[in-house]
Amino acid sequence: MASSRKAGRFGFMALSFIAALALLGVAISAVGFMRITGNEGGGLTLLAGGLLLLLVDFAVVVGLATTRVARVEKTYHRVPAMVGHGGIVKERIPANGRGVVLVQNELWTASSERELPPGTRIKIVKTDGILLYVEGETP
Repeated sequence: MASSRKAGRFGFMALSFIAALALLGVAISAVGFMRITGNEGGGLTLLAGGLLLLLVDFAVVVGLATTRVARVEKTYHRVPAMVGHGGIVKERIPANGRGVVLVQNELWTASSERELPPGTRIKIVKTDGILLYVEGETP
């Protein structure tokens, strides 16, 4: 059901907010322009305010677009390629339990058949989704 509420690249609420902000900016700018051409007072202030709203609208669009791109470009899909890489235990991994390891400057959830204390060097032996299965390296 949530996917039916999506409207293209952004969500429905984001698009509604962007459209409302743009329409408000255009309306205020138009009123300001008509006051300027009719030699009425306050036209320049309204025109400037409307243009400022349009500028804010543009900044919101750019901000949403860059946030979306940053989320999409994560490298989670390359987890299987991590098999064979080394790392270090950051939070204790109990036997057949889960803990945290540092691999390639990222923290990952990991599991091991035997207990591994913090500071133990590890090697990734397999993956399951984003869960890493590790073994302690022998010194």
